[in-house]
Amino acid sequence: MQIRPAADSDFASIISLLCTAGLPVHDLSSGERYRFEVLLEASGQPAGACAVEPRGNYGLLRSLVVSRDFQGLGYGRKLVESVETSACGLGISELYLLTETAESFFHNLGYQPVDREAVPQEIRLTTEFSSICPDSAACLMKYLNRD
Repeated sequence: MQIRPAADSDFASIISLLCTAGLPVHDLSSGERYRFEVLLEASGQPAGACAVEPRGNYGLLRSLVVSRDFQGLGYGRKLVESVETSACGLGISELYLLTETAESFFHNLGYQPVDREAVPQEIRLTTEFSSICPDSAACLMKYLNRD
């Protein structure tokens, strides 16, 4: 299994994975707005994905998905770590996310709860934050590049 930045040719497979997992896709596009990392199975087909939506020094971690056949093997963690590395390279110092189902998973990766009103405006203005995820979703954040 290999993780690499997504190519435009991966986008349809990423959307299919997200739809199968019941995750939102209507605001996604294959352009530069989202920086996806993909997990490739031996055949070269995407078996997982995760993205960062850069907003200045902040980023929104979103769209983490791993195919059911590869869940529980640590690939979700590796995808998040890859996106965090990519985010650091973009100058992002803080990552935020919203989740309804994976709060403990992200806690184990160092993400901490944060009040939605404390989230930077750049993140609050994203479509996912402002209209896709309900107010009941857990809001978490992680500082990057800090010892």
